[in-house]
Amino acid sequence: MRAVDLAGAAVFGALAAALVVAPLSFPFPPIPYLKFDLAEIPIFTAYFLMGPWVGFLSATLCWVVHNLVGEFVPLGPAMKYAAVVSTLAGLHLGVWLLRRVGRRSASASVLAGTGLGALTRSAVMTVFNYLVLVVFMPFFFEFATGCVEAFLGTCFASDLDALIWIFALTAVFNVLHTLLSVIPAYITADAVRRRGVWSEAWLWT
Repeated sequence: MRAVDLAGAAVFGALAAALVVAPLSFPFPPIPYLKFDLAEIPIFTAYFLMGPWVGFLSATLCWVVHNLVGEFVPLGPAMKYAAVVSTLAGLHLGVWLLRRVGRRSASASVLAGTGLGALTRSAVMTVFNYLVLVVFMPFFFEFATGCVEAFLGTCFASDLDALIWIFALTAVFNVLHTLLSVIPAYITADAVRRRGVWSEAWLWT
């Protein structure tokens, strides 16, 4: 990697870390411990402008800082990192696939990548949530069940019903967070490219 790539990863990773600790997040109403935040936008902007390795390094730097100053360490930072990296992987796969079939349209690539990113994120986080709710911290399962029952105005007949609803709503959260993160990042990167601030924008090369 070039020195400019490392510098870019440091800048975007630091910005993402700053947004992690900033009081700008808001909860997902059915399961309030799931929170939307803006910290992923710089990471995906780095991906669009400077490529997959810079995006990955930005996410890794953010994870390191999150472990130092974040909440629920190390579980919270680990789950956030898994969510971001899995989304990056799916996004890049979508972009790569469309390039392989000869489509160079950036918007089409991002559309395909966003769909795959949401899918991979939801799948990976379902596994993580199963481990947390069922294996390691079952008291979180009780809390999540109570939250979802209150939101839906119902009472689940079994733990399995509750788990299915929790996983389904968590998947909805992850899809929405993917859109919240990728779309503004793409718009930002495209604006930077159009104004000639960064002429080597990776997605468009």
